[in-house]
Amino acid sequence: MLATIVFAALALSMSAAAHLPAGSWLGWAFFDDNSDMPLRVQIHSDGTAAFDGVVWKKFGWEASLERDEAGQVVLTSATSKGTPITLTGEFAGGGFAGDLALGEYPGRFELLLAAEPVESLDPATYADLAGYYSQPDGDVLEVRARDWGELVLRSIRSGEQRTLFPKSTTEFWTGPAIYDPRRVESRLAFERNDNGRVVAVSLDGERGERFDLRFDDVEFVADGDTLRGLTTQRDDDLPRDGVVLIGGSGWRERRDHIFHLRNLAALGYRVLSYDKRGFGGSGGSDPSSFDRAARDAVAGAQWLRRQPGVARVGYMGISRGGWIAPIAVHLDTDAAFAILIVPPATSPAVQEHGSRLARMREDGFDEATTQVAERMLEANWAFSRGEGKWENYSERVEAARAAGVPDYVFGPTTPDPIEWEWARLNMHFDPTPYLESLDVPVLVIFGEHDLSVLTEVHRPRLDRLLAAAGNDDVTIHVIEGVGHGLSRRSDLPIHLFRGVGPEGYDRVLEWERPD
Repeated sequence: MLATIVFAALALSMSAAAHLPAGSWLGWAFFDDNSDMPLRVQIHSDGTAAFDGVVWKKFGWEASLERDEAGQVVLTSATSKGTPITLTGEFAGGGFAGDLALGEYPGRFELLLAAEPVESLDPATYADLAGYYSQPDGDVLEVRARDWGELVLRSIRSGEQRTLFPKSTTEFWTGPAIYDPRRVESRLAFERNDNGRVVAVSLDGERGERFDLRFDDVEFVADGDTLRGLTTQRDDDLPRDGVVLIGGSGWRERRDHIFHLRNLAALGYRVLSYDKRGFGGSGGSDPSSFDRAARDAVAGAQWLRRQPGVARVGYMGISRGGWIAPIAVHLDTDAAFAILIVPPATSPAVQEHGSRLARMREDGFDEATTQVAERMLEANWAFSRGEGKWENYSERVEAARAAGVPDYVFGPTTPDPIEWEWARLNMHFDPTPYLESLDVPVLVIFGEHDLSVLTEVHRPRLDRLLAAAGNDDVTIHVIEGVGHGLSRRSDLPIHLFRGVGPEGYDRVLEWERPD
């Protein structure tokens, strides 16, 4: 709700404006209820000012400016519904920052003076610039629109993001962070053809051709059931490798890993994703064993190979998919490659045991509480193997609750949920024989601080198993400073953040696979 509030224009007297240099002032508002929104104020040389309500695409709304008894500058306005808005702050260090109140919602704000003027243009006038642009160095730039229309530039190689600040409907510049305008970092000029279609962008003089992504609904048959999904690819007819995307524990339907779909397709793959059996438009039932899930993926790969322009087909397994993809390669004699993102190299029980206890230690729980949790987990694994009684596990659960063990450590706590069926099918699956026979080119990416798939445990084990396979075409990367999602953390406010990082796609881009 708060992200759609309009700040009105600010009318400044000359004496007050002397404390705020003329130019474009950009920044962010942070409300105490954890909502936020961008701020843009235009200060003119004649001492007048206007606020660009970019979230509503409104400009030039009236407001008042005065100083309070403490000497702070107070900007006062109201929304179109009459809700009062007050910014109270000081000019210091080249910025204007302080407290903000939007009706009954308090917060804080920070505005920074832009290195160059930012034009007050309705984003609708340049919305057609959103798309993908190939770069001469092999990188791909994604230009996408925020919910309120402003464009954001993202490099797939670096993962860094920047807001595009307009000089015109085709010329823009970016600052050193997402919404930091204090320095010009890059300049972009978009090119249209004679029909007005956007065809290219020049980034600091380097021209990149535009392309878009195409999404096509598809279906294929696996073990007698029809599975439905989609293929994602660039909108050209060039031959390309296909990849079947096998998602993690959160994967249910075809677009659940849309970030990976778009990145892989932008890098030149034709990606097949699909609704898991029993979800979305797919037949069959859930839960499935890893073996059954792998057969589904192989059926998808066989369908993909029959499509025009698909040269070879491999698999990408993400997290839980890292158990399934090697099985699929084992079953598929035509598999061309495997990309494994944060893949476990032990059984799910061993992986979860280490992960949950590691998270407790990371969160500062003492060893006595951790030991209570460990005994509870051991009873969980025993019950899922059919070796323990429910009463034994239930007693350990109650003891763990009494000891203050956090919720994320517990598994199912009643005897008959669907989670137990999944656990009996998969929790004690051993990936060893499949990893020891993985003989296709393999790219593996781990996160240095992954608390779900502990890199210090799974990386050396994976090394040993792939070596046992005699596979000399294995590339393993550990991305520094990232966790299970391969994104970087930051304590900086959003407008000073540079982006989440490459998330492994710099490694995918640079990976050399044999033709």
